[in-house]
Amino acid sequence: MYKNLFDQEVDIELPIFDGSEKVIGKGAQAVVYYCNGFAYKVYNDDYPEEWIKFEIFIQNEVANTNLPVVKYYETEVPNIIKMDYIDGITLGSRMRLEQYNNGIRDIILLEKKIHKVTDLKLLSFSSFAINDINSFQCNWQWKERAINFLEDIPEKNNLIHLDFHVNNIMYAEGNYYIIDWINARIGNPIFDYARTYIIMNEFMHPESKEYQTLLLSDREIDTSFWEKAVYVMALLRLKERRTKNTLELLQRLENK
Repeated sequence: MYKNLFDQEVDIELPIFDGSEKVIGKGAQAVVYYCNGFAYKVYNDDYPEEWIKFEIFIQNEVANTNLPVVKYYETEVPNIIKMDYIDGITLGSRMRLEQYNNGIRDIILLEKKIHKVTDLKLLSFSSFAINDINSFQCNWQWKERAINFLEDIPEKNNLIHLDFHVNNIMYAEGNYYIIDWINARIGNPIFDYARTYIIMNEFMHPESKEYQTLLLSDREIDTSFWEKAVYVMALLRLKERRTKNTLELLQRLENK
């Protein structure tokens, strides 16, 4: 079950694994363990300490809102973060294993909830995106067009997740919890929707079409800059992960 410890004072402590810990997640830079009611994210020894502190800052800034998120705690070990633990499944698993059919609608509802949060002390997405595009070794025409589109899209100060997909949404006891906020920035929500669409286009291609249809028909969402935002986010995605679907999507938009 979800361990809601937001209202408790938690001392900074050195986590001591007693043999009962188990691996619950693994990535290129860190392994996540469950131990005694908490999750522990153990980074590789060479992972920069300032990046870990930055991740903790972002997570706790978001945790101060009314969004359903976990809280992070520093430990006495610089490369280990202690986290509230959610005993549940991802939305992706719920859709796949339980044949849950409203997952795409739930994604959009959660995104709209995120975007209602404003004025957090986070970095600007637009500034980050311009720097990232300029440093990308690719077709200069793509870069020029992406920066022009980026400048066309109005600046806003909404919270945006920027890695929002079915495996970063946990489901436990009838509730959703949003995880993995390391990419969070403030900016125009259209970039968040575009990023979600591009990730789904890579891994859940049929569902990405449903997502786009529902999104563009939602009168509460301003989608007037949709294709420009998709173009910008597709180019940024290619910088981190070059896939056939994203490249084809960018080329289709280039030919319009």
